[in-house]
Amino acid sequence: MKKQLFLSFLFMLGLSVGSFAQGKLFLGVDLGFHSNDAHSSFELSPALGYWLNDNAAIVGSVGFSSETDKTTSPDDTKTSGFGIGVQYRHCWKNDNFYFYLAPGVGYGTAKVDDGTTDFSVNTLNISLTPGISNMLSDKWSINAEMGLIDFTSVSGDVESDSEFSINTTMSALSFGLWYHF
Repeated sequence: MKKQLFLSFLFMLGLSVGSFAQGKLFLGVDLGFHSNDAHSSFELSPALGYWLNDNAAIVGSVGFSSETDKTTSPDDTKTSGFGIGVQYRHCWKNDNFYFYLAPGVGYGTAKVDDGTTDFSVNTLNISLTPGISNMLSDKWSINAEMGLIDFTSVSGDVESDSEFSINTTMSALSFGLWYHF
């Protein structure tokens, strides 16, 4: 319930701020998914962005995720998570296309159920993500991002760990639809 209230608050904040900062704000939803015989995952991330100038924007997001690992026995391991993040996008414009690099930082928490025990995991993530955005009209754009360089630190009810990776697989691909106001 708290998550839905927080999301509603962000949406209302975006609408109210948009009334006095016309043309500077954009609101969107990113969608990520991955599925094969062993794993499936889904992520939904509403976000609010603010154009600092023609080539730079700041984007804040809230994320909801769900993952199933079918390789564990006796039961599948199910993970559900919630996170927040912020990203700075430096853009290069070519007609209706924006190419960008976006350094960002995020914090997330997840509950993991492996069929016998439940435990929680906290994650700090620092990333550099390339993306492309296509302006379909004055108000609408579509967006695609693929994770590139990623540092993740994990703690919680599990042994603390950190990982540095370069991730260019399809599991790091997300799509978004954005409304500009």
